[in-house]
Amino acid sequence: MGQYVASRFLQIIPTIFIISFLVFGAMHLAPGDPATMLMGRAAAQNPEGLEQLRREMGLDKPIATQYFIWLGNALRGDFGNSNRSDLPVIELIGGRLWASLELVVVSLLIALAVSMPLGIIAAVKHQTAYDSIIMTFAVAGVAIPGFWLGLTLILIFSVTFSWLPASGYVPFLEDPIENLRRVLMPAITLAVYLIATFTRFLRSDMLDVLNNDYVRTANAKGLNRRIVILRHALPNALIPLLTVIGVEVGALLGGIIIIEHVFGWSGIGWLTLQAVYNRDYPLVQGVVLLTTLFYTLMNFCVDVGYAFLNPRIREQYERAR
Repeated sequence: MGQYVASRFLQIIPTIFIISFLVFGAMHLAPGDPATMLMGRAAAQNPEGLEQLRREMGLDKPIATQYFIWLGNALRGDFGNSNRSDLPVIELIGGRLWASLELVVVSLLIALAVSMPLGIIAAVKHQTAYDSIIMTFAVAGVAIPGFWLGLTLILIFSVTFSWLPASGYVPFLEDPIENLRRVLMPAITLAVYLIATFTRFLRSDMLDVLNNDYVRTANAKGLNRRIVILRHALPNALIPLLTVIGVEVGALLGGIIIIEHVFGWSGIGWLTLQAVYNRDYPLVQGVVLLTTLFYTLMNFCVDVGYAFLNPRIREQYERAR
């Protein structure tokens, strides 16, 4: 098991280097010059000052040199300072990170709490009205745009009934009740897609497991139907679902931008959008690199968890060695 974990972890290293190269290259291919954006209108009136600022920011060096300098600093946790606020990028990200993580965790908990019963019912009641209704909801959940659903929830629960605040973020430690009131709508908006995805995968996996010989044997022995489903079928059906959960949660931080903007949720997504508007290249690079790093680590954790739950993965790895 230790060799498998070490092997999977070593595969992360070239992935991180490729991601860092793409992130850095994409920022330099974007139109506009960071020094010019920072000076604004004064850049056209003061070319000497603009050139001096470019030297101070290292923009006069070759692209390859700039990349390795930036990468070396990033590996030490130094992503530079924001072009707009002159504050350290890592400090700005740290101040917004917990808001996004809270939104992701709450969304995931809601999705699991709803999708697991729906997936089990759809599989057990296969080809019945229950199955049709649940699958219709699953297809609709995947198809509905998140921003449209978010605006609809605001219209219903904030504008029409005034039950929940339309936007804004309040830290949990500052006011737990208000924090939960404000996180509910954006979390539900994100959770709808996850519910639909998890339900479809769990239903499919449960149908495969319920047709296995050991399940039919347990039913033939007269075991309680609920025990057969929850103790024998469900644990095995959850193993493939673990991969889907890891991939979707890892991608959630990357796709959270629009939802945070709709609800005024001051997290990583909101910060990224502001950085793009302001052409704040160091901040954009730092956010994108850390987000992709989080996604990569989530996939690593899923691989390790999958191997831990499924001994056949470990056996195949040992035979390959």
